[in-house]
Amino acid sequence: MNNEQAQLEYPGAAILGEGPIWCEQWNALLWIDIKDQKLFRYQPSKRQNSQVCSFNQSIGAVTPTKSGKLLVALKNQLYKFEPRDKQLEEFCQSFEFSEDIRFNDGKADPYGNFLVGTLHLKGEDNQAALYAIDKHGTVKMLLKDLSLSNGLTWSADKKTFYYIDTPTKTVKAYDYDEQNIALSNPRVVVTFADDEGWPDGMTIDEKGMLWIAHWDGSCVSRWDPDNQEQLMKIDLPCANVTSVCFGDDDYKTLYITTAREGLTNEQLQTQPLAGSIFKWRSPVAGLPTNLFED
Repeated sequence: MNNEQAQLEYPGAAILGEGPIWCEQWNALLWIDIKDQKLFRYQPSKRQNSQVCSFNQSIGAVTPTKSGKLLVALKNQLYKFEPRDKQLEEFCQSFEFSEDIRFNDGKADPYGNFLVGTLHLKGEDNQAALYAIDKHGTVKMLLKDLSLSNGLTWSADKKTFYYIDTPTKTVKAYDYDEQNIALSNPRVVVTFADDEGWPDGMTIDEKGMLWIAHWDGSCVSRWDPDNQEQLMKIDLPCANVTSVCFGDDDYKTLYITTAREGLTNEQLQTQPLAGSIFKWRSPVAGLPTNLFED
């Protein structure tokens, strides 16, 4: 197994940097600070990070839409967001969540639907779920009795969905039925060892290999889901690695978000770059960003 080192791309101090996604429209990386309630745009060509919007509640996920807007999952409701005038338009039904539930990781699928999960803010098990929302705003619950819905991605042939419920320390694969937006045939394809931290955000490359961020694990790992083999590890100088995505024109730059949350003052002294954005240039490209059909 190869060991590599991530490079610092943008020094920051995000409390809970998360949700990186490459936006071709802006030729930029979109990312969020969940706890600071902010959405950012990072332009690699200029090494410039700018705030797109500061919300009055947490933001769990963002994805570009085909119309040029953004779909944002705030604490317990989805909105279409127009970046130019910063207008929010409530989208689809209201979700009747308790105050202890919020949206977490979410992405558009290859067919233009949006999948997004939840977590319990007090860490209670079996209180979270995974939902699918289509362009008409119709909501369907795909999985229930989860604990912390996190990383999600699809295979290049669009037939397999990969998913992380973090406390299980596993990645599961499902057959993906695009006609009915349904999951079937669950099987474990990755299992984290006790000393590897917790699986968080995830993406996939054109070879079908999974790239997983390790919360409390100081790395990103690459896995072959066909034989559960770990192929590579990219080390970072901070413990809480949150998510990954491929970007740039060739989709060969792996962007990595990190967090300061969960670290003691003593740990922050030894991990001054926690909350920064890192990168690693890959010989293998990722898949283009899926857009929400609106």
